[in-house]
Amino acid sequence: MKKERLRLFALAFLIAGGATRIISTASNAFHFPLTVLETQVLLTAGFMVLWAVLARNQGEKWGLKWPGKNDWKKTFAALGLMFIIGILGRVLSPDMDAWYAGIAWLHDWTYVQQMLLTWIPLAVILEEVAVRGILQSKLQQRFSPKIAILSAALFFAFMHAYLLTYSAANAYGIASFLMIIAQAFLITLLYYWTRSWIATGILHLVANTFAAFQTFFHVSGQLELEFLIWGIWAIALIAYKDTAARFVQQSISIIKKPSKESGGDWMFLAVVIALPLVFLFVF
Repeated sequence: MKKERLRLFALAFLIAGGATRIISTASNAFHFPLTVLETQVLLTAGFMVLWAVLARNQGEKWGLKWPGKNDWKKTFAALGLMFIIGILGRVLSPDMDAWYAGIAWLHDWTYVQQMLLTWIPLAVILEEVAVRGILQSKLQQRFSPKIAILSAALFFAFMHAYLLTYSAANAYGIASFLMIIAQAFLITLLYYWTRSWIATGILHLVANTFAAFQTFFHVSGQLELEFLIWGIWAIALIAYKDTAARFVQQSISIIKKPSKESGGDWMFLAVVIALPLVFLFVF
């Protein structure tokens, strides 16, 4: 038991120390760690490694599974639920787009292109493979579904707590971080139901791409194109509303189930969940 916890802690420590620091330092468009060419080379090499793993029939254990028909339905339903989160975020903080565009340089088309070609695909793959494919898979093997989902979702959300560190954060940063928490639970639940970080990666990639375009169109005054993005996004909710409703109902039933973890388990998981915050605010 102690060795298993030690291995899980070491894994979470490495993910928190690597992914969290990369995400926080590269969140500003001036700090993209790689050029477009370097990003494509890295992604190509990564996919070759993943293909080798898949060929050895070890991929599915770590979420490297091509989504089935029902998985795709859940993925598009989750995309529709992302639309609801996005709308609620703008209701909660109407000026959020202007604030976020300012810190991520999304008011400049050059940086939007750079984000779409480098940072978004790199961050999505890094986060999905590390947090969902590795960490959440290990948590689901060791703990009850409810605790594994809670732990993985909060770990992922705290990786993005840098949004609260900007001087202008106040209500905008808080609203944006609340959206991240909601999105984290949604993506984590999708991984639980599909066991595929390919499904969660596509959801994450499409949602981030929509958000980047929507923010740019909003701050640049191209409202007709912004409404077009929102409209396309809403189609996923309308087309898969029944699947989305079942997704929510089934997920709530999982969350309501009592857990059997001990006090020691809870203390251990609290430390694991807090690791991203430690790397963000202490180191």
